Amino acid sequence: MSRILDRCLSHESKIQLLDAQQAARSVVVSNIPPQTTDESIVIYFQRQKNGGGEIDHVHIPKKGIAVITFESSEVVETVLKRSHSLKGTQVKLDRFIPDDPPEVN
Repeated sequence: MSRILDRCLSHESKIQLLDAQQAARSVVVSNIPPQTTDESIVIYFQRQKNGGGEIDHVHIPKKGIAVITFESSEVVETVLKRSHSLKGTQVKLDRFIPDDPPEVN
């Protein structure tokens, strides 16, 4: 599991630019309880019983917020339809929307 975490986790305060395909496969999770570990976030959202699936990347810019990019956009649709709680706290999921959408020439 630690190899998976090393591969898919980042903690920089600024998220790297995601292309349109990555953004379509991403959700923002907020209201994550402070005692929640990075590992438990990954495990929770990988589980199919929670609507999750294979994760490409998890970005945690600060405590309480995570941007999760799944391997498939279908997983995004599934997780957004469900309510989720971590450590007994209801978390909020939203579609990831980049701050600066790419310009189309």
